Amino acid sequence: MTVYCDASDSLTDDEEIMKTIQAAYKKSYGDYPLIKFHALNQGLAQQDKGILSLGNVVDTPFTHIGFFVKEGKVFLYCCIDNLLKGAASQAIENINLSYQWPVATGLV
Repeated sequence: MTVYCDASDSLTDDEEIMKTIQAAYKKSYGDYPLIKFHALNQGLAQQDKGILSLGNVVDTPFTHIGFFVKEGKVFLYCCIDNLLKGAASQAIENINLSYQWPVATGLV
């Protein structure tokens, strides 16, 4: 999935926008073991390649999310294994949550 949008008018600096996005994801998913998230184009080409590679999510329950900000525009990318994360492991993940088990039980 690819999503792009303009940042809020109250955020004018790309670095400030990136920090705001990172804080929001950390608050929502910081301890969630099935999501891997990081900023792209930070001089870590090998890490960027890994986060956006379909081959790295096939047969896994992981969601890989990467983003970058340029001139006030936010570009967000997400990779999942549609067969596993989209159906089977999502059901197990929800069962784990409903029984208050660790979310990755039976998945990794």
